[in-house]
Amino acid sequence: GEPVSIIAYPGGAFSSNTLPIYDGRFTGRSEGRCLSTIPVAGGSSGAGVLDEDGEVVGVVSAVMESFNHYTITVCLSDLRDFLVLAAPQVQAAEAPAVQTAGQKKQE
Repeated sequence: GEPVSIIAYPGGAFSSNTLPIYDGRFTGRSEGRCLSTIPVAGGSSGAGVLDEDGEVVGVVSAVMESFNHYTITVCLSDLRDFLVLAAPQVQAAEAPAVQTAGQKKQE
């Protein structure tokens, strides 16, 4: 598998002048998730999974509690698909709020 890494501060265990980088390998896809061998702990969810070029290729979503060297991530391609589908709904929900804010400014 390709090398991947994350930068995470699980449980706030590090100070602001440290950069905890965890490395592993992409191991494949299973049941709509990407899997890697990055060792993580609770509190790492939401960390971007980076490829060798520093490009985001996924987001940490879970870790196996009994074996924290196996990380479950949301693949970037799945995240993009979700955002494309969600965008019209978000825009529709925001439209009334934007109009209300605009009306208040005019008053």
